[in-house]
Amino acid sequence: MSFYFKTPDFDLGTIEIENIFINDFMPGADGLFVKVYLLALKMASDHEGQPNLDNEGLARILKVPLTDVVGAWKYWETKSVVRIHPKDPPSDYDFDVEFVSLRQLFIDKNYYNPHHSHEQILRSKTDKIYQRLFDAVTGILGSELQANERRQLVEFLETYPFNDEMVLAAFENIKRGAYSSRISTVKKRLFNWKDLGISTAEELKDYISYNEDRQRFYRDLLEALGLNRRKPTLGEKEVIDKWLDTYRLEPEVIMEKIREITLKNPSVNMNYLDVVMTALHHGESAHKPPVRKNPKANRFHNYTDNHEKLSEEELEKQLVKNMKSR
Repeated sequence: MSFYFKTPDFDLGTIEIENIFINDFMPGADGLFVKVYLLALKMASDHEGQPNLDNEGLARILKVPLTDVVGAWKYWETKSVVRIHPKDPPSDYDFDVEFVSLRQLFIDKNYYNPHHSHEQILRSKTDKIYQRLFDAVTGILGSELQANERRQLVEFLETYPFNDEMVLAAFENIKRGAYSSRISTVKKRLFNWKDLGISTAEELKDYISYNEDRQRFYRDLLEALGLNRRKPTLGEKEVIDKWLDTYRLEPEVIMEKIREITLKNPSVNMNYLDVVMTALHHGESAHKPPVRKNPKANRFHNYTDNHEKLSEEELEKQLVKNMKSR
């Protein structure tokens, strides 16, 4: 006696999709990312399917660039939905993808497992690699991580093997702040840097230096416009970034142009400056800034002293004419 399903002539089968994926992960994901996940899940569930199907095959079926498929896997990895396993030698496009049980992920995150937690804490104390890392973290923070924090960090690094220098940089980045969960903050920092393509301490140093220079330029520009008591708005940042990144205007050129304009009219706004910088980018001459009318102006503001332009003979004739008119 046996139990079995009759194999249909056509593929009219089904795959199991966990409700957690539909409820918690799918609504916030890009539609293409969902397609990549579901199609690959179908292939992984089909024991008689296409074991050799790879990212290039997914790209052909979905009619999208290969880079979009890879981007989808990187997104799902940040959500802990899949684990990416590089091949030897590693490749940006060819790697194995392991689907994570979302139910198990939910249990691990929300329920305490004494045996597993004890094992992780013990490893964090006895493993020399982790011990060196925790000693360095203690030096940065000025105090040791709590046992639960050590466990969380070990679990995280086993899933996402960030190098020690990036982990330490993340702790260095938060040491002066007050955070309810230091490990969660470190995770977010590491994922953010990964999304920016930053993988080494040197790249991070360059990025931080670049970001600090950009923030300083925002402040200097607003100060030049008399707006030094507030931070730049999102719209102002976008306009300034366009001048620097799209138009490739040098900061010194921008500031010199603003000095030149504000000498004539100190009340110019960002919209007018954008017109000027756009014209400068295209090699055109910008229009003169609009002259702001003085609300206190009266008829004497239209008075001009023409006497300086008259000769002595003309002045004498004018005086005689005035006397005769009386």
